[in-house]
Amino acid sequence: MNRRLLVVGGVLAAGIAAGYLLMRMYDVEFLSMVVERTVEEKLDPSVDAAAVRRMFAGLRADREAGRLTRGACRDGLLEAAAFIEKRQVLRQQDVERIEGYFHPQR
Repeated sequence: MNRRLLVVGGVLAAGIAAGYLLMRMYDVEFLSMVVERTVEEKLDPSVDAAAVRRMFAGLRADREAGRLTRGACRDGLLEAAAFIEKRQVLRQQDVERIEGYFHPQR
């Protein structure tokens, strides 16, 4: 009985550790996907959805090329998520504000 408890406890601990490591490795990618989909769902029909997709593709390219650090991207995504949560419909100026979270110097 003790041996089973040890094995089950070890497997659970390894599973929790693996889940934590996976989330730490892919947290920015997951947040990016969620924010991008939410923005697309809340877009006003007058806003060009293809331009928004290009914006997020550009952010991914900047992150992969090292022009945008994972920390800065994570912070921008969290700020964008907080902003999006308060809006029912996103207009062009809202999309520009979201982009500004990732490139504050622009």
